Amino acid sequence: MLTVLGYEGPQLRAYLLFLTEHHIRIQHLILLSPMIDVATKKPVARFLPKKIRTAMGLKLLSMRMNHWPNMIVLRHKGLYQAITEKMAERYNLPKGFYERMFKPFNWRDYADKVDVVSFNGSLKDPTLHDWLAKSAKGAMLYTGGGIVPAGLLGVDRIRVIHAHPGYLPDVRGADGILWSALLRRKFGVSCFYMEEGIDTGELLFAEEQDMLTFEQPIANCVDANMLYRALFAFVDPIIRADALCRLLKQHDNYVSLPAKEQNPLDGETFHFMHPDLRAHVLGQFFLGWKRGIRSGRR
Repeated sequence: MLTVLGYEGPQLRAYLLFLTEHHIRIQHLILLSPMIDVATKKPVARFLPKKIRTAMGLKLLSMRMNHWPNMIVLRHKGLYQAITEKMAERYNLPKGFYERMFKPFNWRDYADKVDVVSFNGSLKDPTLHDWLAKSAKGAMLYTGGGIVPAGLLGVDRIRVIHAHPGYLPDVRGADGILWSALLRRKFGVSCFYMEEGIDTGELLFAEEQDMLTFEQPIANCVDANMLYRALFAFVDPIIRADALCRLLKQHDNYVSLPAKEQNPLDGETFHFMHPDLRAHVLGQFFLGWKRGIRSGRR
């Protein structure tokens, strides 16, 4: 059985669809609802009762995190089609997968138990720590939403699994799919038990795959920022969810999966890529891009 600690957005939705498709049972889905608007940094409905604030916080987070994917679907149909057709073919996605991914979710369709937990917007919030310590146990998939502090990783009865878009230990850190494409001419994906270091926990699965390229012509009005958003809305989540499900399908006990230690000194830890370099690397994925505005700057 599996607990999912979910931060709304394409990554969580891809995981839930993949896990359901592969008949992997989610015992407990914990949805994080920040009491701070991630866009404006302002409190969410601070004068309303907590229950209403929690519901509003989750709804607002959903709007924010799914905004750009929905905009791409509506305004850049050629880009959306180029990506989704290739991804469906490469990963054998069921018909209508992406349509379901961005439609309103009934969370209770995906787990035996669903809780929505409010927090102050930081994973260091002691309220969140205390709630997890009392209410969560076993293997817990972390779907993203920030760097997990040591305090959460140290909660008794929990072992946290994460999937990373880079071949560990060689490519750690941010923008893993882009750094892999630039330096290795492939992209990687790895699963591991999280610990305090960045992508340094016990390794469960790691592989490299052939590069993905999307060759259909893409309108000149699509800049590098939009391609970057598309990559992390429609490509990165599928790569991670596919790898995780292939790992979990081989085992029953997710708390004690076969694992090997990583040497923290091996490999490299990367930061977010500079916009100009990022634009160059995106051109390796989107071969039909006319590059009218390469870096996304005006």
